[in-house]
Amino acid sequence: MGVVFKIIKKLLELFYGYPIYLVSFLIPRDPKKIVVGSHTPFNDNSKYFFILSQAYLPEYEIIWITQSKEVEERIKNLGLSVYRKNRLKGLYHTLTAKFYIYSFHLIDINFWTSGGSIKFNLWHGIPLKDIAFAIKSGPSAKLYNEKSILSRIIRPQIFVRPDFMLTTSDEMSGYFAHAFRIDKKQCLKYGMPRCDILSWSKSQVKEFIHTYESDEMLKLVTNLTTYEKVFIYMPTWRENVDFLDEAGFDFVKLNQTMQDENKLFIFKLHPFSKLKNIKLDEIDAFSNLMVLDGNMDVYPILPFTDCLISDYSSIYYDYLLCENKEIYLYPYDHSEYVLESRDLAFDYNESMPGLHIENFGHLLNMVKCGKNSFSKEQIKIREKYFKEEKGRSVNQLCQFLKGMSQ
Repeated sequence: MGVVFKIIKKLLELFYGYPIYLVSFLIPRDPKKIVVGSHTPFNDNSKYFFILSQAYLPEYEIIWITQSKEVEERIKNLGLSVYRKNRLKGLYHTLTAKFYIYSFHLIDINFWTSGGSIKFNLWHGIPLKDIAFAIKSGPSAKLYNEKSILSRIIRPQIFVRPDFMLTTSDEMSGYFAHAFRIDKKQCLKYGMPRCDILSWSKSQVKEFIHTYESDEMLKLVTNLTTYEKVFIYMPTWRENVDFLDEAGFDFVKLNQTMQDENKLFIFKLHPFSKLKNIKLDEIDAFSNLMVLDGNMDVYPILPFTDCLISDYSSIYYDYLLCENKEIYLYPYDHSEYVLESRDLAFDYNESMPGLHIENFGHLLNMVKCGKNSFSKEQIKIREKYFKEEKGRSVNQLCQFLKGMSQ
């Protein structure tokens, strides 16, 4: 019954959607109205553009579009403009806004109302795995099959080329241009809005949290300052439900090590991660281990950590923008991951240099004696992938939008 309902819902969407899409090209659009959305509820580059742009574009109407009642209430409580995607006011604003700003595809806002708008794709990080039309293998390759008429009909938003992409360097511009089938000139090397916060002082970050985040997050970052050192483990998403077991984590030993040296080890797993044999609340029960909600926005927390432990995640590159930190890589399943996952966009060892942790015993030793400093190779990668001045992504994008509105 669930499958039948989804099919009927999709058919109705297509039946009503295509006429609306054709009409959307005929409706005049306000050059000082911007609609913003994200594939995650209220997160990522879109969130930071939406919040920070308010100060740079006071004369513009900047509106968040969502399908979530919870997100709608949260943004209303912040005193900012928000409307539901399929309600009348939401449809009105998406039909009349000149600029669409999103971080995945037009589905983040509303594809059916997007005709005639200027589209900015902020994406969501520097990729290690191939993305969009650069994908040539795996399940996602079927979605981005340009020869599939059925895919074009059912998922038209995937095939719409953005007018502009936000990137971080010449090399990234070349890759994104290829992956999204656009000209390299359409890539704006302004950096990523979510990374602006990483250049701020801790007091500035706390003020941001006080204004836009929860009291719980403010208490959390205040608590982090009481530890000698804070590690945050952020592995990329895996379908494997036993990946923490395979990584060899011994939570008793890890907690004892943290406790002995007044350190904290945070687990921040991907929102879609599922575990079979390990319950996250059992990990969180240890005195010096902490589990963060997978859906939590981690960027205000990163400045209050000291060391990132990851594997193939784009968080690696963002963390390079922090000061006086260190990064360890724990690619315990590298061979299997490369075989079973999508093709890698870049050579792993060259594009993600750093200390590779071989097993849990090695990890335990490093959290005991590591030092807070990036390697020379990691600094080179930072200089290669981030050409622009840090902390100015939203400012530069806003100036560009002003120029287009004149």
